Amino acid sequence: MIKHLRQLSLTLGAAALLSGCFLLPQETIMSRNSFGNYNHARGTFDQVVLGYTSRDDLNMYGFGPRSAPNIQVLNYLQVANRISPLLNGNLPFGLQQCFKAQDHCKAYVVKVSDISKKRYGNVVTDLTTFQRKTRTTGWKMEAMFVLVGDIVVYKSWDGTPEVEEYRKRLNPLGPFQEFSGFIG
Repeated sequence: MIKHLRQLSLTLGAAALLSGCFLLPQETIMSRNSFGNYNHARGTFDQVVLGYTSRDDLNMYGFGPRSAPNIQVLNYLQVANRISPLLNGNLPFGLQQCFKAQDHCKAYVVKVSDISKKRYGNVVTDLTTFQRKTRTTGWKMEAMFVLVGDIVVYKSWDGTPEVEEYRKRLNPLGPFQEFSGFIG
């Protein structure tokens, strides 16, 4: 009886070790924000009205430095550097206002995301570094709001509504791969 229990334990342990993705490392990268998903962040961005929305409104929406962490504040020179490809053509009116206002112009750059990275596959080949497979999922968005005084005069955004990426890394030498540069 004890022999059968021992064999069963070893068999179950080996099966869990060989097929158990739950044993592999996981990583979540999330910027703390009030947005549950990409559509919520983008919908809130769309509520910002040029010439009307104030600095306090941006904070209320979750796009201001008083309401969310990791918001970069730019002065007008940094705004110019950021949009330098546009400087050759017709500048949007809000940016023209910003450059005329100089020290009375600021911009907020807001980066929000919720990204998860999970390794999957064979536990033994992963832990011995012969082969590692990673699945990355989530969403991300970046928005910029330019203010003259306390009023938003320009806004822009970009983002990825759905991130889904698969990465496979093969190391033929396994744990010795890092040392292969020293051989020969």
